[in-house]
Amino acid sequence: MRIGRKPLSLLAIAVVLALIGAACSTKTNTGGGGGTTATQIVWGTTDSETSNDPAKCYEFFCGNIMQETYSRLVSYPAQGTTLQPDAAAALPTITPDGLKYTFTLKDGLKFSDGSALDASAVKYSIDRVVKLNVSGSAAFLITDTLKSIEAPDAKTVVITLKHPDASFLAKLSFNIASIVNPKVLTDTGVAPNNTIAGSGFYKMDTGNYIEGQSIQLDANPNAVAGQPKTKTILIKFYKSSSALKLALENKEVDVAFHTCLPTEINSLKSNTNITTTGPGLGRIRFLVFNVKDKQFKNENLRKAIEYAIDRDRINKDAFNGTVKVSYSMLRSSFGSYDPVFQTEYGAKPDKSKVDSALAAAGFAAGTKVPITLWASTNHYGDAEQDAQESIRRQLVETGRFTVQTKTEDWDAYKADLKDGKFGFFMLGWFPDYFDPDDYFGPFVGTSGSPSQGSFFSDPAVDHQIAAEEAETNPTARDTIFKALQKVIADKALYVPLWEESEYVFSQKNVSGAALDVTSFLRVEVLTKSS
Repeated sequence: MRIGRKPLSLLAIAVVLALIGAACSTKTNTGGGGGTTATQIVWGTTDSETSNDPAKCYEFFCGNIMQETYSRLVSYPAQGTTLQPDAAAALPTITPDGLKYTFTLKDGLKFSDGSALDASAVKYSIDRVVKLNVSGSAAFLITDTLKSIEAPDAKTVVITLKHPDASFLAKLSFNIASIVNPKVLTDTGVAPNNTIAGSGFYKMDTGNYIEGQSIQLDANPNAVAGQPKTKTILIKFYKSSSALKLALENKEVDVAFHTCLPTEINSLKSNTNITTTGPGLGRIRFLVFNVKDKQFKNENLRKAIEYAIDRDRINKDAFNGTVKVSYSMLRSSFGSYDPVFQTEYGAKPDKSKVDSALAAAGFAAGTKVPITLWASTNHYGDAEQDAQESIRRQLVETGRFTVQTKTEDWDAYKADLKDGKFGFFMLGWFPDYFDPDDYFGPFVGTSGSPSQGSFFSDPAVDHQIAAEEAETNPTARDTIFKALQKVIADKALYVPLWEESEYVFSQKNVSGAALDVTSFLRVEVLTKSS
């Protein structure tokens, strides 16, 4: 049971039963050639949403919901890596200095309630993000770069940057830049989870949100990018991956996405009654050191831990060898990936180097250092505690650490890490946008690192990040990205561990399953035949 779940009212229970009944008696439309296409698809998941407000949402699942219910100036297609216009009629004109972006909006844009979506709404949405500047959100992606946004007329948006940013267009595709309805979402606070007011493929009526149970998305008649292929998407939440897998096998759900255990993934991939889509770009997983923590501000202590980690063993202990071990905070699918942690700390534990690093940290020979390793109980899947235990054993086996493991429910966990309450803990990262920049600013940038609980800050590193953002030559950018990877390793700021892959599992009568470049499930292209 999720901690903090509220009991359902009688009305909510009635709504749940109605939704389940609808799922069991899906209506169909007659298609070409006499076939029928279902009007509803049921998507099962073990994930959970923390906020459906673009100004706050900074997690994978709510980001997927934002993708389907809000439009932005630009977006990625369901398949492909090239940004395309969304609410904008075309990609912007950019001044030669790279500082001013001018967008022209499409004609006749509307929000889901029928009210006009014009340039003033775009300006309001961006200004709202800056004004609210929600702690732990992705607001820094905007505030770090934005100087001003203006709406000189109803169809024109002019954005001026503080400095050139090669990844700025990609940042505008992320949910933080979603265009919200000013009549519904105020700029005085975060909207409740049952409120979505956008212009995406789908809308969500307030009564169709049942916390922790289900979300029903219905086709938005005023969708900026056109109508989705299936009218209704019913999202059902499952407490465990085993329950989700069983629901898929019993055809209680049409699509299962995010997330199952590696053994369950392998089982479903071999099931001839199930269609597998993937692998798609998944999370990177890593350990975080809070460099402001009184214990882990000691760089040599952090390095001692780096020397003790065996990634292959974690892979074996927790994942049956199904994940890809990683030696950088940059995902290996990018050309500038450099396995710098393997070069610097080795692929296998080195006790002599652990001892040397602890000596440099001020610990006498033979003494054991007590540390606490934190993990979330319910956010990263059922194998998380196995991975945590593998790391604990590795550290203890050096003979130099005593390790206490602690866990928290995700809601408390994410709040505590952002408040700096953890010194050493496990975390994961999905890319916000398809650019290597997204693996550095949020981790070692002064404004980004607090969102990861690291709190690292260095003007020289900020300068490097600004330099890669201003650089338009891909080769020159790659050089800076490699230098940043080395900084993270040299200072032992994080411990990269492994990379995940994402898979969508669907019934044989479901077509169109697609993961975009950031691995969101693009439900607007799903269809189901009867």
